[in-house]
Amino acid sequence: MQQRLKAKLISIVVVIVLSAFVVFYFVLESSFLGSLSAPEKADILMVFMVIMLIAASTGFFLVRKLTVDPILHLREEIKNLDFNDLTVQPLSYEGENEISDLTREINRMLLKIEAANKDLINGKRQLQLVIEGANIGFWDYDIAKKSLLINSKSGEMAKLTTGERQMTVKEFLQRIHPNEVERILKTARDCIQNGQELDNLEFRLQVLPGEYKWIMVRGSIVERDESGQPLRMTGISVDINKRKSAENELRRLNYYDILTGLYNRGYFEYVLAQKRANNDFPFAIIVCDINGLKIINDTFGHTFGDQIILAAAEVLRKSCRKKDVVCRWGGDEFAIILNNADNEIAEEICARIKVGCAVKQMEPGALSMAVGYSIATPTKDIRITISEAEERMYRHKLFEDQSPRSSLLTSLQRTLEEKSHETQEHTWRLRELCAKMGKRLHMDRAGIDELMLFAMMHDIGKIGIPDEILNKPGELTEEEWELMKTHTVIGYRIASASPQLRHIAYPILTHHEHYDGGGYP
Repeated sequence: MQQRLKAKLISIVVVIVLSAFVVFYFVLESSFLGSLSAPEKADILMVFMVIMLIAASTGFFLVRKLTVDPILHLREEIKNLDFNDLTVQPLSYEGENEISDLTREINRMLLKIEAANKDLINGKRQLQLVIEGANIGFWDYDIAKKSLLINSKSGEMAKLTTGERQMTVKEFLQRIHPNEVERILKTARDCIQNGQELDNLEFRLQVLPGEYKWIMVRGSIVERDESGQPLRMTGISVDINKRKSAENELRRLNYYDILTGLYNRGYFEYVLAQKRANNDFPFAIIVCDINGLKIINDTFGHTFGDQIILAAAEVLRKSCRKKDVVCRWGGDEFAIILNNADNEIAEEICARIKVGCAVKQMEPGALSMAVGYSIATPTKDIRITISEAEERMYRHKLFEDQSPRSSLLTSLQRTLEEKSHETQEHTWRLRELCAKMGKRLHMDRAGIDELMLFAMMHDIGKIGIPDEILNKPGELTEEEWELMKTHTVIGYRIASASPQLRHIAYPILTHHEHYDGGGYP
């Protein structure tokens, strides 16, 4: 710049001198100096040229001293200004002239810049403190280049680097948990294509081989091209690993049984709701109940009763598949959700449970549980499925010696044995024969249990027949035989009055009917 100014000044001086010389020459040739001789004119012209050169040199010196040098000095000072510093040094000036006026105006402008610079730097510093204090990182995504810039805080979260880092989308996706990559890509595409904000997107990011950390990101599109297509997206990232750990612990407390470590009833209801919402059918529900736990608690204490519950939980856990959901329903009851299960699978699991209980020796004897199941389908209400499983479980409980529910069955059998020649051995033989027949017919567990119970109770109506008719050694009269036939109706009434036997009331009523329409009643 200095050389350009000097060249311009020299050019101006030369033009001035030549112009003056031309003017003076025409003056010499005019009538005013026309009487002078040629040598005299040459001397005068020479003197004029010397004077003009001295004047031009003096003018050049003064212009440079008063104008060029101050401008160059001002330029150097402006060039050396440090706008990164909170305090901007004012420019120096001397005297009162146009240059000093310009310098003063520049200094006033610098004061405004300094104030704005302080606000900007303080704001940036405060933002940095907030980001660091809040454990927040910053990211900037160039959509066209598919390039991601993350600041040092984001890098620290992912244990990538201590400063800013530029990385490709492919590099970033390689660090996301494989189960979540597809969800992240879909959410990001929807955000870019539909102009939506990226709001509270949570995912796991790899920080070490096999180790992941939960990260939450938010962002929005901040730049578009002339056609409205997104060019740039920026946002923040937050380390939510501690929050996720706290949520998992809270979920564990909410969804797990403290004593057994199994899921609790709350989680059972949650899974059922999810299956309904996702139309995830079919599946089986198994309901289990520990037989005689109240008697055990009353006799041996609740501490021993807890050991029985833990043993039952262990049997259920080992009997089920990994994908099944085993829950403690409360007290002595358990519920199991068998995913993608039909009758065959449910029967197999129930059989495992029975075998597991049989080999689990607990004082004062083997562990005993009643089991029932039902299959959930899209056309059947889940509550009905649960009720069916419970009903089958209660039927099964009738056969368990330790079950309080079996007291009714035992009482009725004892009364029948006292009134007739029916023996316990006969009843058990008939029960076993019915069980074998049910298996040969490929009946399910619930059907076999119902058949066995019917075998034990089919003649229960005989307790309403007079002893002299039941125990008469000879043939019955026609009147006595008609009275004997009423035992099916009496048995039907007894079974109908009991919730535990109501389901076999009709078979008791009709067990003397014939396929040809004969028989009775």
